[in-house]
Amino acid sequence: TTTTAVEWNCQFLDYEEEEDGVVIRFEGGRVERASLLVGADGIRSAVRRCKFASSAAAEAGGDSLRYLGCIVILGITARVTGCELTDGRTVFQMADGVTRLYAMPFTKEETMWQLSFPLEEEDAKVLSGRGSEALKKEALRRCGDWSAPVPVILDSTDVGRITGYPVYDRDVLDDDIFRGGKDSRVTLIGDAAHPMSPFKGQGANQALLDGVSLARGLNRVWRTKRQSLQEMLAIVESDMLERTRV
Repeated sequence: TTTTAVEWNCQFLDYEEEEDGVVIRFEGGRVERASLLVGADGIRSAVRRCKFASSAAAEAGGDSLRYLGCIVILGITARVTGCELTDGRTVFQMADGVTRLYAMPFTKEETMWQLSFPLEEEDAKVLSGRGSEALKKEALRRCGDWSAPVPVILDSTDVGRITGYPVYDRDVLDDDIFRGGKDSRVTLIGDAAHPMSPFKGQGANQALLDGVSLARGLNRVWRTKRQSLQEMLAIVESDMLERTRV
């Protein structure tokens, strides 16, 4: 068994497929070769951008991000004591018809909160770009007079633990387009493959399922020799895309 540590500060640039592998290029001139390239690099995946650069979906504009009409602000703070809603076990949400706050235990002593509200795309980009202090200020402006413990949760959150972003997803591609050629050794999982809104509560769950499915497929290929790598990828990708269309 070969164990390779995670390597940080390696900026992916592009790749080139060869008959027996993938040549992967990074900033600084570094080049690696592999039997398989898995893009698990999020909604703005650089691997996806390369994979579909000349595809029918990209040429038709069908692989563009789709703005979902709202922004999400996220924060983590110490649990508010003396309140049933922040007892370390309870999940709760509050809303005023426009703005919604969802909160849940992050650890036994911390609460994670998610605030969402509709906003024009350009306004959402501007607000997100202003950074954590502006996001906290907007959260307090909208919810500072809500019922306890919301004002305390928001006010006590350190700006270093607040982030926010416009919410996007993508249409799920057809199997053949996603495969990118029957001999391709490049695949995608998680948000790189099928980004979805955080409100479904499925983004991380589906990514975990993707990883398990791919790992089982690799086991079939390299241990049992029951399929070729590309045959396995086609099956795993088709199952993944069907699952995430629901």
